[in-house]
Amino acid sequence: MNYWNQTPLFRLLPAFIFGILSSIFKFQINAFAGGVIIFLFLSVFLCQVLHPKKYFSYRYRWVFGLSAHVLIFSFAYLLTELKTEINNPLHFNKIEKVSSFIAYLDDSKIEKSKSYKVTIRITAVQSGKIWIPAKGRCLVYIAKDSVSKGLGYGDLISFSTAPGEVQPPANPSQFNYKRWLSFNQVYHQLFLPSSSWKVIAHHQGIQVVETAISMKEKLLKIFRENNISGTDYAVISALLLGDTDEIDPEIIRAYAASGALHVLSVSGLHVGIIYIALNSVLFFLNRNRKTKVIKAIILVIFLWYYALLTGLSPAVLRSAAMLSFIVLGKALDRNTNMYNTLAASAITLLCFQPHLLMQVGFQLSYLAVLGIVFLYKKIHHLLNPANWFLKQIWGVTAVSIAAQLTTFPLGLYYFNQFPNYFLISNLVVIPVSSIIIYGGIILFIISPFTVLSKWIGLMLGKIVHVLNWSVITIEHMPYSLLRGISISIPETCLIYLALLTLVLYFLKKEINYVYASGIAVLFLLGFQIVESVKLGKQQQFIIYNIPKTSAINMIEGHSSMLIADSSLVNNSSMMTFNILHYWWDCGVNENLVTIKTNNEKNMLLRNKMMIIYKNFLKISGKTIFILNDLSPLRQNSGSILNIDYLVLSKNLKIEVNDLLKKFRFNQLIFDSSNSKSRVERWKKEAAHLGIACYSVQDHGAFVMKF
Repeated sequence: MNYWNQTPLFRLLPAFIFGILSSIFKFQINAFAGGVIIFLFLSVFLCQVLHPKKYFSYRYRWVFGLSAHVLIFSFAYLLTELKTEINNPLHFNKIEKVSSFIAYLDDSKIEKSKSYKVTIRITAVQSGKIWIPAKGRCLVYIAKDSVSKGLGYGDLISFSTAPGEVQPPANPSQFNYKRWLSFNQVYHQLFLPSSSWKVIAHHQGIQVVETAISMKEKLLKIFRENNISGTDYAVISALLLGDTDEIDPEIIRAYAASGALHVLSVSGLHVGIIYIALNSVLFFLNRNRKTKVIKAIILVIFLWYYALLTGLSPAVLRSAAMLSFIVLGKALDRNTNMYNTLAASAITLLCFQPHLLMQVGFQLSYLAVLGIVFLYKKIHHLLNPANWFLKQIWGVTAVSIAAQLTTFPLGLYYFNQFPNYFLISNLVVIPVSSIIIYGGIILFIISPFTVLSKWIGLMLGKIVHVLNWSVITIEHMPYSLLRGISISIPETCLIYLALLTLVLYFLKKEINYVYASGIAVLFLLGFQIVESVKLGKQQQFIIYNIPKTSAINMIEGHSSMLIADSSLVNNSSMMTFNILHYWWDCGVNENLVTIKTNNEKNMLLRNKMMIIYKNFLKISGKTIFILNDLSPLRQNSGSILNIDYLVLSKNLKIEVNDLLKKFRFNQLIFDSSNSKSRVERWKKEAAHLGIACYSVQDHGAFVMKF
């Protein structure tokens, strides 16, 4: 029997995915032509389904398959268009002359230093003198005060401040927060001061969600009441309940560097453990088919309640959907094919929320499971340790390798790094995190018994502490993390093609798969060579947009010179978020020169076409002067300096007219170390004098390529 014929949903999944992607990335389809094509293929499909003997011929079976794929593609495309809230005519952004808004909090608020961050769902707007229904989600920062502190999910608020569009990335290659929010159906944001909003009502959200959030708060309180605090509390809250609000960035970095970040987000491992625990508790319902169905329904309800409790992350949604299909299939005595089950769960989730496809967690979760289903047994059979303990180690190792093989290319594309010791870290974190999950469940159950729960909480805190220590130790091992990898989408696809064909060779022993893998590798090398040659000839001048910070960069080939505040250079997180990703994309090597503005100013550096002397820069024949103090203007020499670009930095108390006494320039640039009020004044003066100017605070980083 052809195994491929047993997975119809898995075969149709690519067409469904491409339909969603075509809508999300705005592939325009002519309505008339699209309608004609759908009508023709639908007619062929129905004829073959309703009258197979008359219209179906085995010779032309491909016509039936093509029709099915076209219809699935069309359905996914139209569904995504309908599910995209910004397309809805009732979206608040499409309604004119709006003066007031009514919305309810669509999630739990997250505490920031000076505000609360929360997503709201707008339900009505006032246009003119009438209130009309509206739709749309919005990201809101609400100023901290006694009223906002008491806000919770489902609370209804009113305000008059119009939301603005989410701004694009301020610097090149920076994380695109605007695009990420759009994948969550959020396109606008605003800040609400204390006096600009009021609470209308409470408990206006979905009751099930509100109950789950309330239960989550009670469970988190159990951790705090049983002496679990600090980093241990933050980690166990994330591990068991998906609450990541209090995790320190350094801990996140340690888990990411060791390849154990997946345990800090509730995933298939956690849902699987919950399922095993519940399945064991409900063993008495295995008597007959009727009780098995009852057991299956109870399991599915608990699985989805736990998914809701932990925030409905993509990985949890995938696990809950897959296990639901498996549990119901077993209860009804149906044989389930794992590939079909995987595809069925993906299609079901995407029918409800097509944009879920663009979540990195969703992609990595499904790829990891696909790798485990396809490769785990094949890898596991390579070794057969005699010792029981070694068998357990090899089992965890085989799972880690299988999951890593199908996820690491996508990980390289998104995160530009690879954890070299992922096998070691998974040998620690998988069993220890499993113990923590079981321990957490036990703590929840016995929490009414104070003495016993205190003892369990103490032991659980120590285990979490050991887990954190292990992860940090692995992170600090030499060469624990390979960073700075930059690959494109075509290169990612080529890596997957090379891996797939190589695996198929080992399975089928057909030499053609080796040739195909070799060709994919050659194309990948070709991409890398062409890109390296191109980047070797690059010349760029960049002024980054980093609030209250000056950062000016010159790139020549694979070398870089950065003039920046020491506070930025010494902050690895800020450097990574704002600058390093662009350097990786530009192929900048590690032998870069960094100049801090508080260093010796009388510095002369030459690198091919780049020259830096005092405040004077030159690259590819273009001259730039950085004015970050008033000393050049106080010099009495009567000569006027002719330059191409004048950069104003450090919020100097100066007028634009005074600059003309010392400089002749083509463009005036204001970096992000200046205050907004001073930049606005400079812009007005420049406009009055007819001088071209550019503010990185308004338009993002200034990038000039030669």
